Amino acid sequence: MALSIGALRGLERWGAKEMVNAAFRGFKALPASAIVTPYTARPWQDVLEIDQDATLDEINTAYRRRARQVHPDAGGSQQEFETLTRAYDQAKKLRESK
Repeated sequence: MALSIGALRGLERWGAKEMVNAAFRGFKALPASAIVTPYTARPWQDVLEIDQDATLDEINTAYRRRARQVHPDAGGSQQEFETLTRAYDQAKKLRESK
């Protein structure tokens, strides 16, 4: 407890308190859609539109098919493409670990 109090006093003494506050203001300014947690993210198989038991080849094919649909250059959004990429990475990791 004493160390925590000392650390808080140090923030005040050395002027680092404003730096910490600025960091939290920056996080607060982020749109809610930029903050993705495992509880709000869609399962990878739903994003890729494939079965959970898909093979690595099927995952690669599904990713390429969906990328053509959601890529920003093809009329999709950056957020959709990032979601697709995260789902693809997660699916690959699961299949390669088996």
